[in-house]
Amino acid sequence: IAECISHELGHTLGLHHQSTAAETYYGGSGTGETGWAPIMGVSYYKNLTQWAKGEYAGATNKEDAYAVMLKQGLSPVADDHGNTIATASNMTSSVANGLNNLSASGVISTPNDIDMLAFNAGAGTVTLAAVAAPLSANLDIALQLLDASGKVIATSNAVDTLGTTITANI
Repeated sequence: IAECISHELGHTLGLHHQSTAAETYYGGSGTGETGWAPIMGVSYYKNLTQWAKGEYAGATNKEDAYAVMLKQGLSPVADDHGNTIATASNMTSSVANGLNNLSASGVISTPNDIDMLAFNAGAGTVTLAAVAAPLSANLDIALQLLDASGKVIATSNAVDTLGTTITANI
């Protein structure tokens, strides 16, 4: 239902079908959790769906969905977390069974949105997990763990799942 509503809303905002020479409604690619399709194609049968601009092989429609929707007056959701270390949002901390558990949630509203989250920690092992929405996810998550100066400590972008996990010694 969510895919149908998103697709039809796209038409009301001036978007056209994502297609190829062989498919009027492009059905996407891949399988399983990371199978992908454009919302303006036929995205009912893929787990990962996104507004697209013809960035797949054989695309016959290269309109930028975000640019078209913006021109029609639909602005993205306001950014919920900063994009830099200086503007990062602090994660919520709770202690259970002697472990400090951190949590945060957010929305990636455009292809260029970055959500920076911060926490304080002493030396030791840290494990961070990011989970995508359970249904109709529109995001394949990649994580980077940075130190306070911005140096990358670890990265993770799982191939077969939309979420990902980092374990690192800090």
